[in-house]
Amino acid sequence: MRVLDHAPASWFLLEEGQRLYLDVNCNHHIVGHTVLIPLDSEELGRFRSEGRLFLDELSADIQQSGAGVLPTSPYTARDLTRTLGEDVMRAVEEWRTSFAHLPPAPSPRPVVPPQSRLRKFWISLFG
Repeated sequence: MRVLDHAPASWFLLEEGQRLYLDVNCNHHIVGHTVLIPLDSEELGRFRSEGRLFLDELSADIQQSGAGVLPTSPYTARDLTRTLGEDVMRAVEEWRTSFAHLPPAPSPRPVVPPQSRLRKFWISLFG
């Protein structure tokens, strides 16, 4: 199993053989967990035509359905976290260590001109 793509704090797209899996980070109040589903033929077709936008939409659907928490979610029955979760964790760890030699990305710091409208707005609110 290997990581093909990811959206930070949202999902990982993984491949094992000919199968693609979406591992979604779900949070319901104080409970956090992941839901791992194999992409079915319809989802594969949409992924091929829409790309990451579809994966963002699918991960939001999985999160909002209460998958892994509510038995009524259509994704709960498809969740393979219990059987493949260890493989996913190993694949993600290998993927992360492949970037360990790279320097950290610089933190973006927005530069606000002194007389910008945004600055004036903040000053009007907070003095």
